[in-house]
Amino acid sequence: MSDTFIKSKNGGEVISRSAVICSSDADSYRQLRMSRLFSMIQEISIAHTESLGFPRETTLDRGLLWVITRMHLLLTRPILYDERIRLESWPEPMIHMVYPRGYRIFDASEKVIGECSALWTIIDARKRTIALPSQTNVIIPGFDRENELPLPQGLSAPDGGQTLERQVQYSEIDLNGHVNNTRYFDWIDDLFEPAAHEGGLYSEIQMNFQHEITPGAVIRLTSQTVPAPESASGQQILHVSGTSDGMTAFVAEATLKNNV
Repeated sequence: MSDTFIKSKNGGEVISRSAVICSSDADSYRQLRMSRLFSMIQEISIAHTESLGFPRETTLDRGLLWVITRMHLLLTRPILYDERIRLESWPEPMIHMVYPRGYRIFDASEKVIGECSALWTIIDARKRTIALPSQTNVIIPGFDRENELPLPQGLSAPDGGQTLERQVQYSEIDLNGHVNNTRYFDWIDDLFEPAAHEGGLYSEIQMNFQHEITPGAVIRLTSQTVPAPESASGQQILHVSGTSDGMTAFVAEATLKNNV
């Protein structure tokens, strides 16, 4: 992977990172796993934040942790094994203690094949509560770009549906001391029938991250298939929530388009 920095029309800095999809990034159908894509999104976000003047000495080493609270992704086609892609990211204007960030995904011909919007915030590692910019001194001037994806919206938990319980494993815990939210995408993958992933595309994913999941926790996953609009035949829309100790940890809506 290599990073370059681009000046936008209004003078803001955009980070650009190229990568080739390797075997460990792909599933058995040679498509990029959504968990790996969101790892790439998180990694480029942190790299850009550091280049803007906030390296780990100003955050992680002070007990301040970056976390995502909401995200929204659109993809026009699958991203495949051995394919070269380019990911762009930029900070959008801050909203109180929220740091919005935009993303675009390009293929080798520089065609946009995906867009994403995410809301980030900072929490105190000891108190496990949101740390205000006035406390952290982390101020990142943002800017708007043309045709960017709107900010992610709130989601409601599914009203009933199938349930499944699983216990958090050591390998799912990240350096923040909780389940990395990229693992939720693997859990969602497993809620679909395996055959649905053959020729399938996650054309849209929305997620709200509401409460952290800690080591050893038992997670109750509730999933419900939402009827697709008549104009969207060949799609499965799955509404999912994850709860632990009676608290909602995350809510997601994933649209899997078949036969692409």
